[in-house]
Amino acid sequence: MTSFQENGDREFLLSRLPEFLQACHAKSYLRKHLKAFSGRQVGLIALGKAAPDMMQVAVAYLGCSHGGIMVARKGEEKYIDGIQSLGASHPIPDQSSMEAAKAICSYLQHLPQGLPVVFLLSGGASSMACLPVDGMSLLEKAALSRQLMHQGANIHELNVVRRAYSQFKGGGMLGHAQGPVHSFVLSDVPGDDPAIIGSGPSWPGDGDNPLPVLQKFSIPAPKVQAKKTTKSTWEHQYKIVATPINMLAAVEKSLRANDWSICNLGDCEEGSPRDMAARHLNILQQQPSSNMAILSGGEAASMVLGDGIGGPNREYVLEIMLEAKRRSLPGSLTAFAIDTDGVDGGNDVAGAVLCLHECNHQDWEDKAKMALSQSDSGRFLDGLEASIRTGPTGTNLNDLRILLWRP
Repeated sequence: MTSFQENGDREFLLSRLPEFLQACHAKSYLRKHLKAFSGRQVGLIALGKAAPDMMQVAVAYLGCSHGGIMVARKGEEKYIDGIQSLGASHPIPDQSSMEAAKAICSYLQHLPQGLPVVFLLSGGASSMACLPVDGMSLLEKAALSRQLMHQGANIHELNVVRRAYSQFKGGGMLGHAQGPVHSFVLSDVPGDDPAIIGSGPSWPGDGDNPLPVLQKFSIPAPKVQAKKTTKSTWEHQYKIVATPINMLAAVEKSLRANDWSICNLGDCEEGSPRDMAARHLNILQQQPSSNMAILSGGEAASMVLGDGIGGPNREYVLEIMLEAKRRSLPGSLTAFAIDTDGVDGGNDVAGAVLCLHECNHQDWEDKAKMALSQSDSGRFLDGLEASIRTGPTGTNLNDLRILLWRP
């Protein structure tokens, strides 16, 4: 009966996945915030993983009398009449990322004096638009990001360093504006800090100190001067139009409608997949004896330990099952975890869904631990037919994790 229930819960979650992703889309939130610009002349810029969808909404509502520029992840560009569409690298910047940053700055510089700009920002922008400070090469900047990621730096730590050595981030983009800039933002970071989302190209910085982060991970400081305080001569306004909280609320509503009790941990969950899994099972076991769903957003960060294929959401699913078996957790358990942009880690797999009964065959624990030790959760879960592939989702509200438990 347990395996039957778990299989049903797995199929239930997969069937609801389009609904969950729909709750993340810009078109669900953006239009009402653009009303103030209806009928006005504006410049248009969209940057990040949700750039195509955000730009489509803006052009449909505002037009593009002064053209516009849109930077999306390579391979996810869309044609929109009147808009320059560029693809740039993620999660490590390359030449396309530098060209994208320069193209945005050039577009701003050539707009009429005083013209308002609508800037549409979403996660992934930190890598897609890269303009290192003087004296630092693109290769050096990319290597610095790669080192931090591989050592498990969280998004706050990573983006403090990215901003400090960028002419574009930390409000640097504003220095090229010829008029007021109005930012409308999809948040993909725990806590929704404007300085962290996309490393804050339209959020003036106070002069970031990257040294504590670099020292924490034993990374030598670059031999260049970090960027100082950024100032803008034009008005700038900043509005977060959607956060992972909106997504979690929609998921919670859907699960409640299907008779699940809910424990919603919010959108600020951070840590390693292993620590997060242990914490979530502690919470699960403290819940009343009823069919329980544990929801969480935020972002897990994992160290790269080998040359395997995987990502933090897939590692989380494996860590949940290993910890559940260690505790001899009774009943049925299904673990689901995805990155809502459709990319968990560096390859095009969104995440995974796995049931506890699928982990009972001989040597499963040893093989799972071996996969984790080599950062190879992806291949291991592919072998279990547990991987989730959504393709590009057109949005990014960070991670979504769901545990379904029937005691």
